[in-house]
Amino acid sequence: MIPIQQVVEKILIEDEEALSAFTQGYMNFSGYAARIKKEVERRTKKEVRFGSIVVALSRMQHTMRKAHPLVSTVVIDNISTHAPLTELAFDKTPDLLAEISNLYARINTEQGDFLTMTMSSNHITIICSDRLTERIKTLMDAEPVLAESGLAAIGLAVPEKYYREPNITYSLLRKIATRRIVLAETVTSHREIIFIFAADRLPDVLALYSLSSRSGDMHR
Repeated sequence: MIPIQQVVEKILIEDEEALSAFTQGYMNFSGYAARIKKEVERRTKKEVRFGSIVVALSRMQHTMRKAHPLVSTVVIDNISTHAPLTELAFDKTPDLLAEISNLYARINTEQGDFLTMTMSSNHITIICSDRLTERIKTLMDAEPVLAESGLAAIGLAVPEKYYREPNITYSLLRKIATRRIVLAETVTSHREIIFIFAADRLPDVLALYSLSSRSGDMHR
């Protein structure tokens, strides 16, 4: 049989709202136990006493209250910002795929430019510095299905060790989510996570991550 505490812990970790209340110390154990009792019984395949769930939660509190089990403290090596940016999305066609193959060579980017491209099943999305927008439209020779200007990006460079650790992107993204900041795109590499959003929110986003930056350096 599966131990009750193991099941209770799994249910709690799957419930972000309850987990936050638990780790911050304001969860009502009795109320939560009543809420999950049927699910605990379903997973353990046996009848479970209400008090057993409360005891399991109390034992877990000693190990989980000091740190959120899904959120890591991420050290940021460097912060970079880019603005103003434009997002262009095109329908993915054989002709556009041919244009994409030599786009970078023909666009003549400079050191300070921002340019990233993603291909989904149906679309090609390009996010670029505003000065490159018209040149890209000309080279693509197609009308974008989306053209959104007034964007900014923040790039968070992190140590390489995080590449194989879980929940790193989640831990950083969570800060933005709690402020209800709308993201246009998220771009990740093995050493950097880039969030793209409305440019007027750039000061708010910078404030969220500045204290986590190891060097305190910010480059535009």
